[in-house]
Amino acid sequence: MRAWVSAIAMACVPLLSAVPAGCTSQGVAIDAVTHSVSLAEDPSPRNALAAKPAQVAILPAVAPSQPGLAPLTNMALMRAIERTVPDATVVPAAVVAGRINAAGLGTAWHDLASEYVTGGVLDRERLARVGKAAQVRWVLMPMLGNLWTYSNNRLNVLGLVVNWTVSTTVDVSLQAWDVETGQVAWASTGSCTIEAEVVLNARASLNRALETAFAQMVSDLVTGRSRSVERATLPAAEIAEPAEVPVQSDPASPRSSMPPSEAANQPKADQDGRSPRTNDP
Repeated sequence: MRAWVSAIAMACVPLLSAVPAGCTSQGVAIDAVTHSVSLAEDPSPRNALAAKPAQVAILPAVAPSQPGLAPLTNMALMRAIERTVPDATVVPAAVVAGRINAAGLGTAWHDLASEYVTGGVLDRERLARVGKAAQVRWVLMPMLGNLWTYSNNRLNVLGLVVNWTVSTTVDVSLQAWDVETGQVAWASTGSCTIEAEVVLNARASLNRALETAFAQMVSDLVTGRSRSVERATLPAAEIAEPAEVPVQSDPASPRSSMPPSEAANQPKADQDGRSPRTNDP
């Protein structure tokens, strides 16, 4: 029996060594795109992110296709804000939920969120009441639109899967609303795919995908970008924390002139395995 097992193990060695070295077996690949538009020049919510006292709050997220993921979406957005604007004073969604409940607006908020999912509008009267309860001038409305997960076996040795591709894709939106006027001041949509092709084990984290997309959106808001594209491969040593991809510091114009085809012509990865984020010129 031992001889038989040893023979199988020896047969697997050359097959394992044949796994393509150029895959992302040492990390994860990230591909994210955002489109943003500013609808209010002054006052602007981007100037209020770090105001004291706080002027911006996150409304509890809505997730029509995956309602149970709304709290996860809230936390991913808050982490993205803290990562992008370290001195931000934004009120977290959990605190806002508590303030809404304390003000006796639980039912009003439920109706407001339901109408937003179906019609994309936050009723001005109820929004003003919610904003007063949250004690802010601006509210951020996050939505998890769609979520896809994918897994595909790539190499099967004697019934044992030793190489496969796993990926997670999320579509999200984020809007900034002025609670005093009932107007949308800024809006963004984004998509992020996290993919790992591995020999033994890995995860294409939903947390990472959400935080990466939201971090780009918040960066768009802060810098005035109308579009950004991020493609990178993170080494295995950097997988512990979500997508710490360096942000390009070159200034960007408020409007984009990048043609849609340019997203397919991103720079090749440099020697440390990263590809820089491409922003509007």
